[in-house]
Amino acid sequence: MRRTPLPAAALAGLLLLTALPAHAEETPAPAPSSGTLSLTDRTVEKPLPTDQMIVKYRSEAPAPETAAPAVEESVAEAVTDKAPEKAGKISAEVVKTKDDGTQIVDLGEEVEITDLEAAAEELEKDPAVEYANERSLGSLWNMTNIDAPLAWDRATGAGQIIAVVDTGIINHPDLNTVPGVDLVSTARNQWDAAVSGGSRDGNGWDWNPRDEGVYAPAGVCSGSPKNSDWHGTHVAGAAAAEANNGIGVVGAAPQAKVMPVRVLGTCGNGHISDVADGIRWASGQTVTNYYTGQTMAAPAKRADVINLSLNYPGTCLATFRDAINTATANGSVVVNAAGNYNVDASGTSPASCLNTVTVGAAGADGRRANYSNWGWAVDLLAPGGAYTAAVYSTVDQSATSPAGASYGNLQGTSMAAPHVSGAVAAIRELNPGLNVHQIRDILTRSSVTIDGLKHLDMNTAVENTPRARIFQDVDPEGAFAREIHYANRTGLLNGWKDGTFRPVSKIERGAMAAVMYREAGSPAYTAPARTSFRDVPVGAPFYKEIHWAKSKGYLNGWSDGTFRPTNPIARDATAALLYRVSGSPAYSAPAISQYKDIRPGQQFYKEMSWLASKNISTGWSDGTFRALSSTNRDAMAAFLFRWDWEVR
Repeated sequence: MRRTPLPAAALAGLLLLTALPAHAEETPAPAPSSGTLSLTDRTVEKPLPTDQMIVKYRSEAPAPETAAPAVEESVAEAVTDKAPEKAGKISAEVVKTKDDGTQIVDLGEEVEITDLEAAAEELEKDPAVEYANERSLGSLWNMTNIDAPLAWDRATGAGQIIAVVDTGIINHPDLNTVPGVDLVSTARNQWDAAVSGGSRDGNGWDWNPRDEGVYAPAGVCSGSPKNSDWHGTHVAGAAAAEANNGIGVVGAAPQAKVMPVRVLGTCGNGHISDVADGIRWASGQTVTNYYTGQTMAAPAKRADVINLSLNYPGTCLATFRDAINTATANGSVVVNAAGNYNVDASGTSPASCLNTVTVGAAGADGRRANYSNWGWAVDLLAPGGAYTAAVYSTVDQSATSPAGASYGNLQGTSMAAPHVSGAVAAIRELNPGLNVHQIRDILTRSSVTIDGLKHLDMNTAVENTPRARIFQDVDPEGAFAREIHYANRTGLLNGWKDGTFRPVSKIERGAMAAVMYREAGSPAYTAPARTSFRDVPVGAPFYKEIHWAKSKGYLNGWSDGTFRPTNPIARDATAALLYRVSGSPAYSAPAISQYKDIRPGQQFYKEMSWLASKNISTGWSDGTFRALSSTNRDAMAAFLFRWDWEVR
């Protein structure tokens, strides 16, 4: 949490104003004893060596045989210069290429982070390289402390949206996002006057929520220069960094998506009115700028959880209270950081607002961090870091403006709050209808008590959450219930008006085209005026989606000019479809089939084997895959859920 106290005279009229600066704060001094804080006294643990590197090209990624030698040469040169004993030991192999061109390169030898940083700088001199950095595994003490890995067996936040109302986020390969908004006003933004005017992006409200950094030269913030710490990006990673993607870290809800809502700019400052509008917007409302009258339309889908890693003096300011009450009424759950001044949180906002979950910080030893605010307003503690154990998460590699994705350490209740936001997303995955008070009760009732204080136990919390019955024909604790709820919550597979899902019904080819179109985010696409298939006339169900799938090469027709939209899609064709949608990754099928009813060389053998290698399909207990059997709706939901978890 980043906060600069106002003088007492300014606090007197606090409740009367909606334009006072709000602040987000992290990296507290080791033992603050007053209302002031040194923002330069950052506690950072030394990153662990790593044997992998991330390279992202600006255009279509080159072939692995082209990328690997370039990485090997630059890494070998940088490492050998600083560590001669590594000479001859560095090799390079591209082990994974993502759809956006991001490549994971195995080096064959662990290398110190500082040496890899030098190699990355060398690589980035190539104009074709967008960024390069180490694949830092870092410390995941924060996830093990809350028993998150055990919780993920039951809930991962799948289908949930976590709004991070903060400094925005950079484009980071470890974060899955939905469209966000920039609500940093330029009017009366006095602390920005010396920094190119406005909010570092040169304008006011817009649809680009990129974290521009909070950098400011000396004299703008509080005397000393202020470096960018990528606060919102770090918070987003702690909440929902992706899992099983071969890079970086993992968040508490690794299958949730992040909605970036930028409300804090230069110095980490922002108007309270903008923060309040950010809360309302994230909860699904159209908002209007306090100064200019500019209107920003509501998001397509509201956030399930709203994370506020920011703090301000004063007991639940009316501006915050009204915005939070609106968000609560709209169905969002608001999670607050308690603040970093070792004072009673009941005197700060929004920590003391009632319709929220407020989070204090604990260190790796499970004890309250000595900077964390306390008192009745704090519902529970979560990992925020203390002394030499910081929270390792997503950041940018620059100290000023965005330059490229990386990972770094921060401490504070700002880091604690997103752990709880992730836990709330997992709870709402299981039971979307639970309100903030019910969720707070589950969290506190499931907590672990240390030194008389409640600490987040994510695994117990999800165990204590009853899974809601969404469809009358789906047992909430039955086979594929979790996967069906995921597919429904994400809008990929819907139910019928009679309240049924019909799990054992066959999924048809036309409907499958629609599912893939939705999974891609329903991209802009104009279907041809004349049909490509004689059995899919213009205006037929899924006409647009079928032609989109054909244009992408995902689903093709037959030689007789038909698409056969109402035919059930077979399991082998489903495997081929998911393989193609994944970018047809490099994969060598085994010489001996793992299924007794499929053989090497038969149609889609490679794709079916790939599906199994990614744990998307395990086949039947009798050792068969049943390639020509139709894919049921419940099985399709399971395929989509596992594909999102393992591949996407």
